[in-house]
Amino acid sequence: MLEEDDGLRLQCLRRLTVYYEPFDNSQDISEADGYSRIASVLERARNLRALHVKGIETLLTSQNGHILGNAIALLNHLQEVVLFDIGEESTKLCERLTCHPEVVTLGGLRMENSMFPVLPFLQNTSTIILYGDIHTAYREAEVHLPLPPPTTLWPNTHDLRLNNMDPMQIVSLCPNLACLDVSFWSSYTHSAGVYASYNPRDEDYAYTSNTALIPPITARLRVLNVYTDSFTSFDLSRTVIMTVRLTYPVVLSMQVNFGNMAFWTQLAVLAKHPNSRLRYLDVLLDESSPLVQSWLDECLPLLADCGILCVHLKFVRYEHYVHWGEGSRASKPPIRGTSSYSFNKAWKNLRDVASTILVEAIPDLRYAFVTSGYTVFHRNGHENKPVVWQPEWGLYWRVVRHSLGKASDSESADGDEGLDGSRLVGISDEEGRRIDALMRSEDFARTLRF
Repeated sequence: MLEEDDGLRLQCLRRLTVYYEPFDNSQDISEADGYSRIASVLERARNLRALHVKGIETLLTSQNGHILGNAIALLNHLQEVVLFDIGEESTKLCERLTCHPEVVTLGGLRMENSMFPVLPFLQNTSTIILYGDIHTAYREAEVHLPLPPPTTLWPNTHDLRLNNMDPMQIVSLCPNLACLDVSFWSSYTHSAGVYASYNPRDEDYAYTSNTALIPPITARLRVLNVYTDSFTSFDLSRTVIMTVRLTYPVVLSMQVNFGNMAFWTQLAVLAKHPNSRLRYLDVLLDESSPLVQSWLDECLPLLADCGILCVHLKFVRYEHYVHWGEGSRASKPPIRGTSSYSFNKAWKNLRDVASTILVEAIPDLRYAFVTSGYTVFHRNGHENKPVVWQPEWGLYWRVVRHSLGKASDSESADGDEGLDGSRLVGISDEEGRRIDALMRSEDFARTLRF
């Protein structure tokens, strides 16, 4: 890259990824020449706007790592910073950064490291994404002490995405937060030839699940997205319930396989509270989960009197994972028409009647959306959105009820009629997406008063 640079070429560089992960311990990364070359690239790339570094702690703690650290610290025009494997030296580097990025991703954080909330470069950041290393941080701690009042807040942070981290510990720093994604993933460690699995649980997130330790929360969310893998769902019920209770979301997105009857009963109690703002329920239904039918039959009716205006059922046919080093187009989902694309017949039948089930279960419903597709889990740090829904098929309806007035001739001529005389009137995909965006917007949230 340096040899080919004519003085202008590197000035066109906008995004750079520095990826280090040796295949074995014999690989030497201490050569000063290698660091000097990278530093020279950073110095010449005056229009660089996004920097991603995997293995930042290993790079900085090597013999000549300070060369790279000094070069990164001087990049004052970065709009996006992604640093994975954060440790002591990389935290010190964050203190020296001169940039004020709009998007920051920090990975491998340990919560005993209390430095990062006061890092200057986070003060003007609108989107913060944090990947925790909680299984080594909390489970080695014997006690949980109350958090001191924050001396520095993140007032400009409107979008927060947390992976295996205690939600309220971070949300307490963001008074103007609008959107919160919380993801919980099981993980595996390998030491001395022994593999050990780790599943997140409520006890790991004491500042959310333990009432005595919850810090003051002032944020009122528009959107709360909750994602877990199949191994962690039942161990995090209290953490999720408390997150909903403390943040008053307008839109709640989560999987149907999360929790059980007791969980959804608690959620319904929260939704019926006079201060609740929940109006839009967005639910992922996993084709492989045996809980879908029982959820529709037993849990969905619990939400009948909760003031929910819209429900979006997303029928998940498969999951697509992208890891570090792959890039977002490394592997492709199944192709339509192939055997791997097949759709379970019973699953299709359930999808086809789902809208009628929704209308009959929730009397206040005004819109019913049913889509099918796949979820993309970005585990590589390259994407700002860790979990992305990719619809492949969808239908959108407006619900017309006789209690609201006589339906128009056009409405009476189209749609399916429910047991209570309600009618499902099909609307276009464009109109459905417009309503989805409206209910997630600040304008809609302002109409909801306590």
